[in-house]
Amino acid sequence: MTTNIQHDKVTINGVDYVRAGKEQPKAGPEVLVRTYCAGVHIGTLKSRDGKEVVLTNARRLWSWAGAFTLSAVCTKGGVT
Repeated sequence: MTTNIQHDKVTINGVDYVRAGKEQPKAGPEVLVRTYCAGVHIGTLKSRDGKEVVLTNARRLWSWAGAFTLSAVCTKGGVT
């Protein structure tokens, strides 16, 4: 068994373990995507190819409060 201990992680037999509660870096920016026929989605941008995107940790935005328009949701957010 091999062990490597650093300040923020421990590696045992090639597997990294990170302290619980430590925020992991995000893969990409948080984005709001408005589609032509599939609704509005919020998530982390994984990749983009022209008009096609791949999101991770995505949620569909069905309705919102605290903002009158979708543009207001983008700039000011909604009520959570």
